[in-house]
Amino acid sequence: MYRILLVTALALSYSSVTHALGGGGFSLEEGWFNQADISRNQQITPTEAKRLKNFNLGDPQVFAKYDKSGEGVITYLEFVEYVRLRSHDE
Repeated sequence: MYRILLVTALALSYSSVTHALGGGGFSLEEGWFNQADISRNQQITPTEAKRLKNFNLGDPQVFAKYDKSGEGVITYLEFVEYVRLRSHDE
């Protein structure tokens, strides 16, 4: 009985840590997108884009380039395209 409780506790602990680190079943893109999407509305605003470290999506020219719909926000699909196609300068 104690062994089951210990294994369960360890599994829950590991699950919490991986989720906090952007893991837990998320792809890297999903983790990064969710990190920036503070309002949790499935869109990244220019202000939210500035929160992403190691990305230049907060630059207005880069943001406009990948905002394909022209709505002033980056959707998840637009973000995935940005991550996959961006140059080193972006």
